[in-house]
Amino acid sequence: LDALPLTPNGKLDRKALPDVNAETKQVSVEYVSPANELEQQLVAIAADILQLDKVGIDHNFFDLGADSIAIVRMNNRIESEFGREVPVVEMFHYPTIRFLASYLGGEEHNAGLVKNAQTRAEKIRQARQRRNEKG
Repeated sequence: LDALPLTPNGKLDRKALPDVNAETKQVSVEYVSPANELEQQLVAIAADILQLDKVGIDHNFFDLGADSIAIVRMNNRIESEFGREVPVVEMFHYPTIRFLASYLGGEEHNAGLVKNAQTRAEKIRQARQRRNEKG
């Protein structure tokens, strides 16, 4: 648009905005098809929620038009179909099918848990050491 449509009151006229549909979404990442059953299931969920014909495993959900509501809907579907509770924040940390499948498969998740536990333990040790030095 050259300019945003306005109402007579000078406010944005949302009804006059053009419709944005799946065909107009531009994705700069090359399509890569799912390599396993888990990726296939996640692609099907993402495509359904985002109302797209084709989702590659390296496409970022947000580049495809996802917002926080879509992410929560995807999260709910994953939990119901896989029977596994996934914190919504993890959906933001793993915004592609490849990363999300890796997380759900346990590869990155287990390494991340160990690293987080080590970091937390080190922070606790440092805090105790500072407390002991002060008092």
